[in-house]
Amino acid sequence: MRRFHLRDAGAHRPHQRQRTLQAGRVLKNFQRKFFMNPLVMHFGSGWSFYSGIGLILFSVLLSFFDKNLLVKIIFRVGLLVGLIGIFTASIPLPFLPSIILVAIFFLLVLVHLENDTVKKAVILLKVVLAMLCVTAALVEGTHWIVPRIPAGNFDKLYVVGDSISAGIGFQGEKRWTDVIQQKYGIKTVNLAVGGAVFSTALSSADGIKDEKAFVLLEIGGNDILRRFPLRQFREDMEKLLKKVCLPGRTVVMFEVPLPPFSSAFCSVQRELCKKYGVYLVPRRVFSGFITGDARSADGLHLSNYGHERMADGVWNIVKEGFAGRK
Repeated sequence: MRRFHLRDAGAHRPHQRQRTLQAGRVLKNFQRKFFMNPLVMHFGSGWSFYSGIGLILFSVLLSFFDKNLLVKIIFRVGLLVGLIGIFTASIPLPFLPSIILVAIFFLLVLVHLENDTVKKAVILLKVVLAMLCVTAALVEGTHWIVPRIPAGNFDKLYVVGDSISAGIGFQGEKRWTDVIQQKYGIKTVNLAVGGAVFSTALSSADGIKDEKAFVLLEIGGNDILRRFPLRQFREDMEKLLKKVCLPGRTVVMFEVPLPPFSSAFCSVQRELCKKYGVYLVPRRVFSGFITGDARSADGLHLSNYGHERMADGVWNIVKEGFAGRK
C-alpha cells in the first residue's frame, strides 16, 4: 500500500511541474501587460496627481454654473475620483493632500443642507479647495522640471543601472548606451547589471575609474519591486551616493516610478539627491521612456525602439555636460 502511494505521488510530479510552469507563464504575461501599461504608468509616473487636481478643479468650477442633478453627481464623483488620483500618485506632500481630503469631506457633508449659512460655507470651502489644489500643483511642479546640467568638458558617460540599461540580450539588441556612443560620439561605459539594486550597484560603481566623471544612475526600480523596507532603501541608496558623488564628478539620477501609496520612497530619493548634489530627473521623464508596447521587448525591458527613444531622451538631458569636449 505504501509503495502504491509513493508511485502515485511520483506520477503527479510532472503535472505539478507543468502547473508551476503554466503559472509562471501566466504571471509573466500579466507582467508584460501590466508594468509598462500606459494606465499603470500614469500612476507610477505621478501624472495621476495632476489628473486628480484637474478633475477636482473642473468639478468645483462646474458646480458654480449649474445646479441640476447631473452636475451634482459629476461634482461628487469628480471630487472622489480626483482625490483617489492625488493619493495614489505617491507625491510627498504630507500636509496639503490631507487638508484637501478634509475640505472635500466637509463639502460632501454640507452640500446636502439647504440653509443660507451652510450655502455660504459651501462656497467658501469650494474656493479654499481650489486654492489648495493650485498650491499643491505649484509646489509639486518644482520637482517636475528637468534639471539643467552645467556645461562641462566630459568625454565619457558612465552608467550604473539595472536591466533597463544592461539589456536582456535578445538577438540584435542595441542598448541605449551603445546608441548614444554611435549616434553622438560619446564614449559610454555601461556598468549596468540585470536585476541590480542599490546594494549590488556598489560593486558596479568600482568600475568608475576617473576621478572626474559624468555618472548616470538608472537604479532603484528593483528595490521598489522587491518591496525593500524604507529604511533599507534609504541606507543602500545613501551608501551608493557616498561612493559615487566625489569632487569633480557630475551625477545625474532618474527618479524611480512608484506604486500607489509609496510617497515616502519618493521623499527619500529627493532628500538624498539634494544632500549629495545629484541632479534628479523627474520620474515622468523615465516613465515616458519605458511606457508603451513598441518600446518594450517583453513587457518589462526595452525593445530596440525603446533603446533608441531612451538614448535620445538621455542625450537631451546630459548633453551640456559634454559641450566643451575636444
